[in-house]
Amino acid sequence: MIESGSLESEHELISRLSQLAICDPLTGLHNRGTLKELFARILQQATTNRQSVGIFHIDLDDFSAVNKLHGQAVGDVIISRIANRLRSISGETDTIVRTGGDEFLLISPSDRPDCDFSAKAHHIVGTLREPHALENGKTIRVTACVGTAIFPRHGSDDEDLIAAAELALHHAKKIGDEVSAFSPEMLITEHRRLILGHDVGLSLERGELSLVFQPQADASTSAISGFEALARWQHPDFGAVSPADFIPAAEASGAIGAIGAYVLREACREASSWTNGLRVAVNVSPVQIERGDLVQVVRSALIETGLAPERLEIEVTESLFIQNLAYASKVLNGVKALGVSVALDDFGTGYSSLGTLRAFPFDRIKIDRSFVFDMVRNSDAAAIVDSVLGLGRAMGLNVVAEGVETEEQLRLLRMLGCQQIQGYLIGKPMPAGHYDAVTGKVSKHTSRAML
Repeated sequence: MIESGSLESEHELISRLSQLAICDPLTGLHNRGTLKELFARILQQATTNRQSVGIFHIDLDDFSAVNKLHGQAVGDVIISRIANRLRSISGETDTIVRTGGDEFLLISPSDRPDCDFSAKAHHIVGTLREPHALENGKTIRVTACVGTAIFPRHGSDDEDLIAAAELALHHAKKIGDEVSAFSPEMLITEHRRLILGHDVGLSLERGELSLVFQPQADASTSAISGFEALARWQHPDFGAVSPADFIPAAEASGAIGAIGAYVLREACREASSWTNGLRVAVNVSPVQIERGDLVQVVRSALIETGLAPERLEIEVTESLFIQNLAYASKVLNGVKALGVSVALDDFGTGYSSLGTLRAFPFDRIKIDRSFVFDMVRNSDAAAIVDSVLGLGRAMGLNVVAEGVETEEQLRLLRMLGCQQIQGYLIGKPMPAGHYDAVTGKVSKHTSRAML
């Protein structure tokens, strides 16, 4: 005979399991498994009632850094609060789904057939941007990007509409905006991205990759002190492809290892032919470090080309340290043990710049071009540049200002005591043959010479 208490426990268990099947356990929102059925019902009702439906693909910016810096428990608290904020601004007919760790889908029917939903998208972004006060007294601010699509304008079923909202989200992230609405042109861009993702793996064997070199100069004299090697890809159909497009494609496809090794080897080979001992700097992708043997690649390039280690500099960005601080430090210490210097690129744009500087003994800091661009007309940007220069002096680090394009910027950098500069004012990225590497002077082929 089964006791009533056991029956109640069994019913409670079945109820909990049923709830887990349709709800996200952390937030109580619908989970991805229920999305298709929910979407079909919403679209059917919208068709019957001649409604439009807004689809909002919401992605929290770099949320993995919150978990890394503050711990998983704090991350879970923030996700729960994000879910509650979405509930607070949703209408009675809206549906919210947690589709991933830091991604949500909000589906919002409207009786207005011409509704563009842009105001709601911006309201979502503004609401999620509000800071979160933690029990330990700290405050965390999480920002979000939103991609929107509209039924029936952008699709007739769940798959097309979700894909459209996702493309809009990717577009927002790419252009650095908070909100983006889907447009048919995005399908063309996505098709191009897929082709590039396939073809980038063939670019080496096809001989489509090459290197250009941009000079770095002494800020006080404008004498060239070294070059940064930059990869260029000439696609047979699309022509010159921006590194902002093909580097992520190479990282995603797994081709970055071979391409990175090629760039490093060819940069060392070119620099080994310079008789004045100028330094060459090479950017290294975080993916190269995480998935490959960078120390061995650098060692092989130096041995093969005969370049002295002290003439090579590896440039990395702060995102590398956010992902895996211990492993990144181990690899880069291995690089430094070879006699190669390491620079921190795009300084000031990461989550914890000061923490990154303390975590690894860099040889050089490169101030991000965005601060240099604004420093003449924006006192805040100028103050940031001045602070970085002071930090570099205090820590015994050389500082390079990137993106120097005007005489006014150069004058201000000199006044602030900047040591080195890089930018179009000194020279554009060009093949090494356009420079006289023996004397360090820019040849007649360059648009500007300041020597």
